Amino acid sequence: EDDSIKAAFEGAQKLADGILGDMYVRQAQYEEESFNYAAAAQSWGKAARARPADAHARARAARTLLESGGDAAEALAFAREAVDLEPNHGEHRLLLGQLLLTAGRPLEAQIEVDAAARLLPG
Repeated sequence: EDDSIKAAFEGAQKLADGILGDMYVRQAQYEEESFNYAAAAQSWGKAARARPADAHARARAARTLLESGGDAAEALAFAREAVDLEPNHGEHRLLLGQLLLTAGRPLEAQIEVDAAARLLPG
């Protein structure tokens, strides 16, 4: 019986996280369209936490943190998570490279930029 209660709770939690994640994404998109990058970064961060497998939300959180002058370490962490989730996504790697360069880590940045160059067209 405990296992069935636990399974029901986990199912309800996933459903709630999905609904919240969708709400946070819509809010973040609206905030970005309004050029309110600080608020968008918060909303994208909430979306990322509600959607553990969403690389796009993590990349947008990193990008909007960068654009708003937000927490550089948090931006870097979100960008790394995006790359971990989608290692063959060139734009995620390019963003990570940009953040590494901003953090004063040029050798690591070059590795990511080189990987992005191999993955991006043209």
